Order: sequence, then structure tokens, then C-alpha cells
Amino acid sequence: MKKSLITIMLFALVAINLQAKAKIVQEISGFSHPESVFVYEDNVFVSNVGKKLEPLAKDGDGFISKLSYDGKMINKSFIKNLNAPKGLFIENGKLYVLDIDELKVFDVNSAKALFSIKIDDAVFLNHITKLNDTNILISDTGTGIIHKIDLKDKSYSTFAKMNVGKDGGPNGMVFLDNKLYIAGYDPNGKNAAIFGELDETIIKPANDLKGVFDGLVSDENGNLFLSDWVNGVNGIVYKIDKTGYKKLPLRDLKGPADMFYDGKYLWIPEMVGEKVLKIQL
Repeated sequence: MKKSLITIMLFALVAINLQAKAKIVQEISGFSHPESVFVYEDNVFVSNVGKKLEPLAKDGDGFISKLSYDGKMINKSFIKNLNAPKGLFIENGKLYVLDIDELKVFDVNSAKALFSIKIDDAVFLNHITKLNDTNILISDTGTGIIHKIDLKDKSYSTFAKMNVGKDGGPNGMVFLDNKLYIAGYDPNGKNAAIFGELDETIIKPANDLKGVFDGLVSDENGNLFLSDWVNGVNGIVYKIDKTGYKKLPLRDLKGPADMFYDGKYLWIPEMVGEKVLKIQL
């Protein structure tokens, strides 16, 4: 009986430790509807949609903030006069920003504008992920198209497309084991979207999850982390592994958007709560 009790207690402690593994270590304020986070070298960059939560408004009040790795604001408006900037990507000293219907590129050190690519008929450009050394993918949640951008000749083409009405449009994206996974989001806010995977040319459900998905990242162990707005003020983050999925034991998140994992911390922008959370996994 004593051995059984000890065994039960040990299993309980293990379960508690597993559940307590993810915790908020820092909550950073001072943003205006932050949508995306990207950690580069010793700095953290955050896109801000602007004063109002209007992700499609061409009002010129969007900006990019620059922080130190410990969460101190270096320059709140490091890049300003944007409209409603969302997805960020940084490589080789270039900061790529999606701003409604344009890909805008800046020098990450000086904030100098380098070039931009206007995407014809784009509605809701949202997330950027690297395809290879010369190409990136950008998602358009409004049209359902994932565009491939050739950075050498600054051209673009259709890489894949989701059925927006049925499955939602592509939001966050990540490559894992050479497969592209996609967070679906209904831009009309009416239907639950799928968490999908690209199978050659078809985007199909990766599992039975449906929700208001936004950010999607992977860690060094092959786990995926998927943010779900739920109803905008009770958002959650799923951890997805080979055994299935479960919610991270965090407080309700106010609009968890385009996350970033830097190898140590998971960074979550709370678009509605106007904070950036630093999570220890």
C-alpha cells in the first residue's frame, strides 16, 4: 500500500512539473496592438498595427519597436509611418515587414528603407517564413494565397492556396521535417479554421484542431506551438508533438498573435492586451 501511494505521489509530482514547465517570466508593456515578434542577435523587434485594432487600415500610424533582449525599450518607433505592419523576418541585416499589401524591406541597423514589393490584389498579408536562400513565403489570409517571393529579382508567384471559405486563410507558417505547416484563420471571423499541412499542392488538416489560429513556431525538439485567439480575450497556445496536442498552462491570452521561439524563450505578442510575453518552456 505504501509503495502504491509513493508511486502515485511520484507520478503526480511528475505531472505537476510537466504542467508547470511553461511559465511567463516577463510581461512587457508599451505597445500599440503588437502583432509579430522577431529576435535577431541581441535585440527584439515588434510590429505594431497602431492605435486602433484595425489590421487593414492604411492610416500611417503603424510602427516597429526595437527592444533589448531583456525587454527594455530601445526605440519604440524604430521604423514608423507604416500602415498596419504584421509579419517580420530578419536575415543578413535586412528587416522584412508585411504591411497589408506590400513587402517592405529595411536595414535592420539604420532603419533605412531599402526596397518594397507591392503584391497585386493582396488583402491581408500576414506572415513570412524562409523557403531557401533566395526565396521566402508570405501568407495572404484574405485571399488564401501563399506567395513565393524571389528576393533576387523581386518577383512573386503563387506557391499554394487555401480555401478561405471552407478552411480559413493562411496565417502563421513553419517548416518542420521538410513539411510546411499552416495556421488557418477565417478573416471574416465567422468559421473555425484548420491547422493544416501542405501535401504537394493541397493544404489539408494536419489533425482535428480547429480554431482562430495565428502564430506558429517550432522548437529544437520538433514540437510545434500554435496560438489560438479563441474569442480574443481567452486565447491559448497549443503544444503539438508526435503524441497529439495540449494547451500550455498559461493565463488567458488577449489575442496571441505571431510568436517567435529563440531557442530559449517563446515570445508571444498579445495583440488585444498590448503586451509581449516572454515564456520559459
